[in-house]
Amino acid sequence: VGLLGAGAASAFVYTGGPGLKYKALGDLLISGTFGPLLVCFSFLVQVGKLGWAPLLASLPLTAHIEAILHANNARDAEEDAAHGIITFSSILGERNSVA
Repeated sequence: VGLLGAGAASAFVYTGGPGLKYKALGDLLISGTFGPLLVCFSFLVQVGKLGWAPLLASLPLTAHIEAILHANNARDAEEDAAHGIITFSSILGERNSVA
């Protein structure tokens, strides 16, 4: 139930409530939700218990998710800035985001 609640809460806080998407924390939230949270939840449903193995196994997936998000945010940096959205790519700047 806790993992399900964490997933539901992440959906809300991404754009609603504190709006982490607009504060350069959206990437961290999405990577954590679609990496460790989903992998651990899937493991729990199939095996019936949690452990360190699914968390460690989720790290390469999490890195891949972050790479995709960063590439997308780097492409949209100008438009995001015009709408007041701060992303990790916009903090790094165009030169450092595509390097």
